[in-house]
Amino acid sequence: MKRYITLSALLVFNALTAHASANKSPQEIAEMASNAVVYITTRDADGKFYQGTGFICDPKGDGVLEIVTNAHVMEAAAFVKIETQDGKALLFDSYCGYDKNADITVMNFGWGDADSYGHAALLLADYRPTIGQHV
Repeated sequence: MKRYITLSALLVFNALTAHASANKSPQEIAEMASNAVVYITTRDADGKFYQGTGFICDPKGDGVLEIVTNAHVMEAAAFVKIETQDGKALLFDSYCGYDKNADITVMNFGWGDADSYGHAALLLADYRPTIGQHV
């Protein structure tokens, strides 16, 4: 569980660096990004449940949105449920990428009963900040 939380925090931090500004506090940045967070529940063929979080992102900046989450949450998923923070259902579509060793999954989704309004995607930083660099 600790590994999952650490990896999720790192992913969100890297995504947030693309949105960060010198005049925004960490709290303001987190509030900006909160509408991109989704809750994911999966079930494998044996009925075992897995759960985690992910975030909606626009990795190429082209408006094609994807969800990033941990691979162990999606591993062997026979059923996938994705919800926004306001409880709206998103529809799992397909995998864009899956790396078990890095514990990362990227997936396509449909809006389902959710409205894209208010669910801003995070942009991913195209660089890795150095230690001490102001982001």
